[in-house]
Amino acid sequence: MILYSPSQNGFYAPALHGNNIPVDAVEITAAEHRALLDAQSRGKLIQPDANGRPVAVEPPPLPEPTPAQLATQARAERDRLMREVYDPAVMQLLRKRRVLSSASEDVAGIDAQLTEWDAYADVLEVVPDQPGFPNSIEWPEAPSDSVVSGAEGGGVSCESESEPATSEV
Repeated sequence: MILYSPSQNGFYAPALHGNNIPVDAVEITAAEHRALLDAQSRGKLIQPDANGRPVAVEPPPLPEPTPAQLATQARAERDRLMREVYDPAVMQLLRKRRVLSSASEDVAGIDAQLTEWDAYADVLEVVPDQPGFPNSIEWPEAPSDSVVSGAEGGGVSCESESEPATSEV
């Protein structure tokens, strides 16, 4: 026998719970119990209906994020872009520059690329200062023509599939 208590929103089995079963508990079938747990595993909530019987319902929609939550998310995205896009690209360029410089080769092209990446980082840093932040953010595009190859560890493209363009955050 399986019982459901609307006041506790829980299931009880007399063999397990003995006399510790709420007085408002109603009996349900094993099939009802399985169906409710199956629905719950698919994201539904179990709650009492008007008669105190358990039913599976859609959860309420999540509340819209607050401006503070949006700002935190945007700053986290900015930090991720710095860590996962900017830092690796600049490190590859610096390694390439060191190799070329030690071979007395021209590093002007690498210096130009580093300047582009630094400008990208500068724009990322001031994302929170944009008008409309945090509801509307104009994300900068990483330098796309910068491809570093031939440095230690092989070449890497300095583009990222995960970099966002303009987005509503």
